[in-house]
Amino acid sequence: METKRKTPVLDNLTETKKYYDKVLRMAVCIAIFYLQTDQISLAQKYNVSDSLIKVLENDEIEGEARLIILNQIGNQVPEPEQKEKYANLLIEEAKHLKQNRFLFLGYISKGYAQKLLGNHTMALTAYLDAVEIASKTNDSISLGDAYTNIASLYTAQEDYSKSIKYYELVESLYKNMVDSTRMAGFYVNYGYDAYKAEQLYNAEQVLIKAIRFSKGATSRIRAYAKSNLALVLAKTNRLEEAQTQFNEAVEIMEQNRDYYAISDCLIEIGGVYVESGQIGFGVENLESGYQIAREHGLKQQIQNASKHLSEAYRIKGDIEKAFDYQSKYYAYRDSLMSAEKIRELGDLRTEFEVGQK
Repeated sequence: METKRKTPVLDNLTETKKYYDKVLRMAVCIAIFYLQTDQISLAQKYNVSDSLIKVLENDEIEGEARLIILNQIGNQVPEPEQKEKYANLLIEEAKHLKQNRFLFLGYISKGYAQKLLGNHTMALTAYLDAVEIASKTNDSISLGDAYTNIASLYTAQEDYSKSIKYYELVESLYKNMVDSTRMAGFYVNYGYDAYKAEQLYNAEQVLIKAIRFSKGATSRIRAYAKSNLALVLAKTNRLEEAQTQFNEAVEIMEQNRDYYAISDCLIEIGGVYVESGQIGFGVENLESGYQIAREHGLKQQIQNASKHLSEAYRIKGDIEKAFDYQSKYYAYRDSLMSAEKIRELGDLRTEFEVGQK
């Protein structure tokens, strides 16, 4: 679904910067880096959100202070249903107080919650409500945030042509107006979608920008930019350049102990090498990614690596290894499917038990 609203331009950049400094701590729920949350930070989020919920129960908290707390709770609670609950409360109270900034944040949060729940149509509706608010207030940065979220919906549906159209809009809105960290993260996502859409020249140019902006961002973003660029270079058979970028990315990931990302990147680039006929390079990377995944219990990565390795060994004529990895692929695929079914049954049981009380 494309929006045909005209792109607004901010009239007063100084006032906008002051306003964003004021609300710096109010995180907009944008899926920019696709980072994994570790157990410690998850526990911290539980503690912080629980504390804020207690603060919210104080009748003396009202007005903008209450809106700030509602937004923070919605960002921090891990359950999508809870996110939606506090997003709806934020929307309701922001409407009553005629606070458009918080109304915008409420719709962004609601859209993100619906996306997590798998309700993409409802998520899109919420994001378009956010687009309308940003358009009416001539807030270009917020409009870019809303479009970024819409792009992420199309990415989740693997409709990369649509996500790229929105990223193109966002680039014009963000240009010279947001910090280097946000630009770097934006270009990492944009470049990856261009890569998936087989727009390899566009992907390369975008990811070069991501690397340039990542000099002012975190090392993790820089690693993701380099690993995505390595995929593009490998896809265009520039293997030496690809390996240089990839090695630099993995070195940063190792420093950050980002084993999920290391395994994922090794497997992804290994698959690209196999597809391009570089079987030796492919198997080397796939085996490394597979071993890291096994060491850290990353079932999805084990499944993905096993699938690629089965194909690689089939091409090499090693039928025994091809069959072995194919068996592992099916075993982990069935295991992941079973785990999902167990979660679904657990949810149904909880609903039943609650209904009996």
